[in-house]
Amino acid sequence: MAKTWFITGVSTGLGRAFAKAALERGDTVFGTLRKESDKAAFLELGASCGNTEVHALLLDVSDEAALAQLPAVLSESLSGRPLDALVNNAGYGVLGAFEELSSAQVRQQMEVNFFGALSVTRAALPFLREGAKQNGKSTIVQISSVAGQTGSAGLSLYNASKWALEGFSEALSTELSHTGVRVVIVEPGAFRTDWAGRSMDAKKASSDYEKTVGLVEERLSKINGAQQGDPAKAAQLVLKLVDSENPPLRIPFGNDSFDRISGKLKSQQADLLAWEKDSRSLWFDE
Repeated sequence: MAKTWFITGVSTGLGRAFAKAALERGDTVFGTLRKESDKAAFLELGASCGNTEVHALLLDVSDEAALAQLPAVLSESLSGRPLDALVNNAGYGVLGAFEELSSAQVRQQMEVNFFGALSVTRAALPFLREGAKQNGKSTIVQISSVAGQTGSAGLSLYNASKWALEGFSEALSTELSHTGVRVVIVEPGAFRTDWAGRSMDAKKASSDYEKTVGLVEERLSKINGAQQGDPAKAAQLVLKLVDSENPPLRIPFGNDSFDRISGKLKSQQADLLAWEKDSRSLWFDE
């Protein structure tokens, strides 16, 4: 059965790959873009897939006025059809030493990656609940990152935005557990997109941080354009997750993400057990 998707940030990168994969198999896709000039290219994507059920919506997820209108826009766009999947993909990274980044950069990173995703989720939930009623299930796919589980020098703001998104999403999954609306947190590693290039808001670190943030800047510059992650393969896995009867709450995307998160969990478990006696010593004596 064909599905109806709402995907944010479909002009490039993973968002475009998700939309393309859904369109190729005959699904309906409502995709958001920030620029009017990008609409034609997105509609042409549908045509190249032989699918006319492609709909371009202008939306900047950091624009509060536009977000306030989103429930009405979705209601008009969907025209009574249920929503099977929401993919909160819109986002970007800020790179730099925290001490040297501006307050405006801090707030904008959270506005787009965290508050924007929350507002889109809130607007879509009534339609997702209806989708679950009609089709037995619907799915919220939150595009987080390996950075949502592991911290990196130079990416403290990006880490904060994705950790916040993951905490919200984990709690939301329990709130929705009785509705048939599932939550899946996707944690990509390095994929061959523009994330580490033109999409990055980067401030070169001073010499005070060359041994930490500077090394991350250098690594990202070297891998940009040569990342091992294939967006088309990521898109196929997203389809599989949405189709699944029992998807996971979290799933790493890529070897690098799997290895880093696995190592983090082992280290965290070791610390937990090493300090277990002290942790358990803090109750009042009976």
